[in-house]
Amino acid sequence: MSVPAALLLVILCSGYCFNAVFLPAKYFSAREAGHRLYFRAVFYGAFLTVCTSLMFLTAVWNAPFSPESPAWPTGEPSFSNLVAGYLEFIKGPPGVMIALSTFPFALVLAVGLNGIIHLWPEAQTMLLREVVGSRDFEKLVLRGLEVEKPLLVTLDTGKVYAGWVVEAPNPMEVREHLRIMPTMSGYRVPDTHEVEFTVDYLSVIEEMEKEDSIDFISLKPDFEIVLPSSRITSAHIFDSKIYSRLSKQGAPGNLLEQSDASPSES
Repeated sequence: MSVPAALLLVILCSGYCFNAVFLPAKYFSAREAGHRLYFRAVFYGAFLTVCTSLMFLTAVWNAPFSPESPAWPTGEPSFSNLVAGYLEFIKGPPGVMIALSTFPFALVLAVGLNGIIHLWPEAQTMLLREVVGSRDFEKLVLRGLEVEKPLLVTLDTGKVYAGWVVEAPNPMEVREHLRIMPTMSGYRVPDTHEVEFTVDYLSVIEEMEKEDSIDFISLKPDFEIVLPSSRITSAHIFDSKIYSRLSKQGAPGNLLEQSDASPSES
């Protein structure tokens, strides 16, 4: 393998490394077709090379030996001189240094940007919202977490659960299950599809807390339920006040499903 080909491979590997570590790029790549990853690696590799080149050129420009350097054109600094100087600059050993420096620069930049995202909770939420995109079911799950309201989930068996979402959407994988902390459960009446609640989990937890002196945090794992996404037929934000009003009016259960979303639609 020739030296230019080896350096080009290093640059492409740097772009791939940046794409694999930088969270936004990593999340979006996980949900795209495989061939797009090559374009991302080329784009980020070129971007990192330009950034590294600018840093090297700045260092050389400010160095004492830069005016006498044969690789740097004489005359006043201008765009044409910059381009000509750059082309001459990368032909020699500096070009090799630039290519080899893109890899550590990719790691440092990606880790640094990830640190900023982790320190900014709103950025994490915005990132999740962008990655989820048009996947209705995951948008609903994320919204439930944001507004801190439970979901009403209906299974293909007619079983119904109302509960808070425990896990946020994972951008790196397709959701195969939904884990919730239930507040109530019941079923849909076959003829009218109205929701009929039969179990109140919160009342049970409150009784256990009083009788056994156990706090909610320790009880929570024992009450969590994992629902297969393939068995979920509909889901929506559940507001107990709205449900009570609709129930008093004798509204059919399908009025509660106007904003339903199921995993099959995502």
